[in-house]
Amino acid sequence: MKKIKKERLFLAVYIVLLIFCVVFAEILLRLVGFGIDSRPFCKVKINGVNYYRDNTSFINKYYSSYSAQIKTEEKNLFPVKKAAGTIRGFVVGGSTAQGYPYASNQSFSAFLERSINDGNHGNAAEVINMGYSAMSSYYVADVAKKLLKYEPDFLLIYAGHNEYYGTISAMSGRSHGGRKNYLSLKEFRLFQLFDKLPHFEKKSSGGKTLMDRQFAGAAFIQDESKDAETAKNFISNINETVKLYEKKNIPVIIFEPVSNIFDMPPFAGNDDEKYRSLIEESLSALKNNAENEIKNCREQAKNYQSNANLAYLEAVYLAREQRDSYSQLVKAKDADCIPFRCRSRLTSELERKCSVSNSKNLFYIPTSAIMKKDKILPDNKFFADHLHFSIEGNRWIALQAATVLQSIFNLEKDKVFEIFTLDTEDFYSQFPLSELDRYRVASSVLSLIENEPFASMLIPYYPEFPVNNKNIVTSDAALYRTIRDCKQEDFYLNACAYFLRSGKYIQARETAQSFVKCFPANAKARDFLSQSLKALGFDKEADYEKNISLSLE
Repeated sequence: MKKIKKERLFLAVYIVLLIFCVVFAEILLRLVGFGIDSRPFCKVKINGVNYYRDNTSFINKYYSSYSAQIKTEEKNLFPVKKAAGTIRGFVVGGSTAQGYPYASNQSFSAFLERSINDGNHGNAAEVINMGYSAMSSYYVADVAKKLLKYEPDFLLIYAGHNEYYGTISAMSGRSHGGRKNYLSLKEFRLFQLFDKLPHFEKKSSGGKTLMDRQFAGAAFIQDESKDAETAKNFISNINETVKLYEKKNIPVIIFEPVSNIFDMPPFAGNDDEKYRSLIEESLSALKNNAENEIKNCREQAKNYQSNANLAYLEAVYLAREQRDSYSQLVKAKDADCIPFRCRSRLTSELERKCSVSNSKNLFYIPTSAIMKKDKILPDNKFFADHLHFSIEGNRWIALQAATVLQSIFNLEKDKVFEIFTLDTEDFYSQFPLSELDRYRVASSVLSLIENEPFASMLIPYYPEFPVNNKNIVTSDAALYRTIRDCKQEDFYLNACAYFLRSGKYIQARETAQSFVKCFPANAKARDFLSQSLKALGFDKEADYEKNISLSLE
């Protein structure tokens, strides 16, 4: 009996010591600054006022230990103390929610903020953009819990395209529970340490773009079981978020994710090599308007519609004959073996779940149905590429969100919608795009379509988006050498430095203003704006921006 008691005592002491060692190691790792700080925001004091700014390491929690570490964009800056009457909302999701290829200040979240601000009875509106490239619904569910700390009045979700290739997705190879546990454990620095050990390390695919790296040559052939599982996991994450916010009586607005199906061919079809010659013959026949060849190709292809490329070509034939091709285009998109555009199984499950929900805080926006009603095609005019919105697309999405929020918060109707009644030119003037901005956007799209999986498409994609706008700055060879192949933040940084060195202070100010709008919490952006204002003789304004820059540093 005594022996048993001693063994139990020894075990208890051992467990206590083990817990102590784990806790001590965790605290030590945090003190020395090891690992990822997973807080979305950190505090900064500017002119005596406390603000939240983006935590620059935050997003790396959602990338694997072997991925290249990414600096979180410094795109958000908002007061710690929410003023009375202020409506504060958060937009979460992937790159579409982020605004890519545009900066967040030219995305639907910025347009929405302006709309709510105009209609909020003289009070402010803060729409904080928490969209980041390649983020799946696992990110949405995880970050939504964290955002409750920051007094949200609403949460807007635009997600669904990254369930196969996102950072935490079907590509990870883990089960649904495994992915959830992985994210929970990654809050701890000790787990991050073990996750970085050599025997856990995997090699990156080495792709030139994030989309290329996420793809990594993997394909997902359309499969009812796999698609059902993916949709189920997506719904589980969304449902978890809705229930959490319902407890706090906070509205959640969910968009049905949509994509370019009219002008975007599939990335790849099942058994493409088997049908390569037929696909190529069909394309040639269409280009040459060779009626007999078109008829012959259609006849050969009618039994092989499980191949995404052949299904897409059938849709092209239907459109050519002025027949309804919508359902055929959806069929082709769903059969795409590289599903960067979410499949219909996911969207149909999302619609079903939202339609039967009893939550008074859930507001579902059936995007595709409203687009049909408004006679808006999911094509190159609405999208900049395969799924990211053009400016017009962002504007329309913002309008749909504003319509819901106007009703929720009883905003001044005329003022909420006023900005959306402006003609295109006047609307653009409210959110100016400089020539350099247009160049950066065009370069981003061009870089995307020049790499995988676009580069291997059997049916090439031709965006209407002005990717040739690269020539708008190439007249200045020195400037072009400075900014080519730059990431978004470095693009503005290098351009500002070049204009200041060259004594082109008006261009420096314009570029620095764009830099600040894109990254309001970036110290260098504020400093460049200060320098350009100083050079132009605006000393008071320059000193103001300099003080903010010093605070942000």
